[in-house]
Amino acid sequence: RATLLQEGALAGIDEKGKIFLLSADGSFSANFYGQIQARYIFNSEEDRTGTPSGENVSGFQMKRVKFGVKGQVGDGWGYNIKFATERDSGSGGGNTVTEDAYITYKINDNWSMDAGVKKLPFARQELISSSRQVAVDRSMVTEFFTLNRGEQVAFNYSDGGDLKGAVALSDGANN
Repeated sequence: RATLLQEGALAGIDEKGKIFLLSADGSFSANFYGQIQARYIFNSEEDRTGTPSGENVSGFQMKRVKFGVKGQVGDGWGYNIKFATERDSGSGGGNTVTEDAYITYKINDNWSMDAGVKKLPFARQELISSSRQVAVDRSMVTEFFTLNRGEQVAFNYSDGGDLKGAVALSDGANN
């Protein structure tokens, strides 16, 4: 603690409400983040004649619970580690799993490289974070065709505007 204070390290909450750690020279940063998505479910069942059977099921669900840290180490190197609770497992969910774990290297202003476990670059709706989706879940078509996450080395291009692209060498879909 005393060493960090002497070197002028920064820690706190920025103007956007994000928790961070930052070295005095700016070469190291850690930004902590999280996501909680809760929903209320009510299901009223009827028997075959259409009369209510009195079987009503209701309650809250924690649809998504995620937390992680991302930042940079040195010049051009970055990292992202995200944990999430399992959602639709047979055991009822709640187990914590590593969702993303990868490093990045910024080659220049337009090109970067990622290596590790993350979403494979396919299907735009799947690539949009669940924290930025308009609906609770993605469409059934996207869920059917998604490649999900995989171990990969990816090269990413961005012109700084609307044009973006990615090519990945991976271990395949859903691995």
